Amino acid sequence: MIAKPCKELTAPLLKLVTEDCRPTEGRYGVNALNGAPRVEQLKRRHWDEIEYDPMERLWMVMGKLLHSQLEGRADVNALAEERIKVSIGGRDVVGVVDHYADETITDYKFVSTWASNDGVKPEWEAQLNCYAYLLRACGFPVTKLQIQAVYRDWSQKKADTDKGYPPRAEVMKVKLWDPAKVLDHLEKRVALHVANETKPDGELTPCTDAERWARPGKFALMKEGNKKAVKLYDTREEAATAMAGVQAGLHYIQERPTEYARCTRCEVKAWCNQVMEGKSLDEQLKARSEEHTSELQSH
Repeated sequence: MIAKPCKELTAPLLKLVTEDCRPTEGRYGVNALNGAPRVEQLKRRHWDEIEYDPMERLWMVMGKLLHSQLEGRADVNALAEERIKVSIGGRDVVGVVDHYADETITDYKFVSTWASNDGVKPEWEAQLNCYAYLLRACGFPVTKLQIQAVYRDWSQKKADTDKGYPPRAEVMKVKLWDPAKVLDHLEKRVALHVANETKPDGELTPCTDAERWARPGKFALMKEGNKKAVKLYDTREEAATAMAGVQAGLHYIQERPTEYARCTRCEVKAWCNQVMEGKSLDEQLKARSEEHTSELQSH
């Protein structure tokens, strides 16, 4: 992976945020396994071509530093930052458990306050249950899962004015799956990733709307001269009905297409035909024109 020039960070910190661990053939980390196979395969194939902004990794590194400090303070009878590997479906599945003690797995997450909006995320639940499987495979019983969330951007001002604002930190209970369910989940995820290993880039399993962080399209009732919508509607019919009840000639309907927030920041979007298919015709033509110009210049 190629780090873009970064003048905001000193050399030691820049070195820390630009350290990369190339994926190993035949091995999947728990997070990668639970993630989109399209993204994982494109990342593995184009590893040496991917460019990234080091500043975007800063918080991730802060989280790693937090983990390393906690590791040194774990009780003598606890497991901390324990790396475990098991074989499933002909592939190695690897996970690093933050903390295990008293049959309880605790995962530390150094996240933004927006991450608390919906409680425990499905991917977090899957992650911790996969860790439970790995520990059980090594003979360690697991009866409880929890997340210690620390909110890096917590604000006292917002806490004073927003009743739904989270505390500075909190412990979230995570649903514990039946062991058979976890194994079935892992076997299906491994099979899905393995099936994509030999597919061409353009035929990889499409990312789901959830994996793309889809924001459903809306129909906005607009008023002439205003930038903000009067109101948003799920269908054009609903917007048209609303427009019939307002002053004629001063309002119109604006279609706002589905947005895929994850795709805009995806490291492998340059090689993803699904991202291209989600663009408007004008955007596709512009991208293809730029690609053609680049090809001509390279010759």
